[in-house]
Amino acid sequence: MYCPNCHTYHDANSRFCSNCGAQLVEPQQTPPQGAYPPPYGAAPQQPAQLSNVLPIVSLIVSICLGNLIGILLGAFSLVNFNRAAAAQQQGDFASVELFNQKSRKLAIAAIIISAICCVLAVLAVIAAVALGVYSGVNTGEPFVQFNYGDPQFPMMIASLFA
Repeated sequence: MYCPNCHTYHDANSRFCSNCGAQLVEPQQTPPQGAYPPPYGAAPQQPAQLSNVLPIVSLIVSICLGNLIGILLGAFSLVNFNRAAAAQQQGDFASVELFNQKSRKLAIAAIIISAICCVLAVLAVIAAVALGVYSGVNTGEPFVQFNYGDPQFPMMIASLFA
């Protein structure tokens, strides 16, 4: 039986609450859902664990790699993390999980897109070198010149994969 005042559980033979001293009444056959603590009431829902590490890392990686799309995705990831934190303070655990998932997905997308753009930039530099792009700063020649007709061109391409 439960105390009607403080909801402390007592055995059926108790007449007074050992916690608050209130007189105990006969227990209801079916207590309302959530009116009493477990075992009759629903167990309290545990809040999700939030971590802002991934959104911040995605933003830093995108800034270091100079990728504007990654920076925007990292910023949106941080915004969704802040929304999850606000929802957790309000006790809206469904929204916490939703915003937390969005935050993680945006952060991972920012890191992946920044890494892909960095790899593409390195490949573009390698391709430019392989195609014979060079600078003639103090020689009066054009700043960038492509030597497609150079007889050494196939050898340069082959040396990249050797």
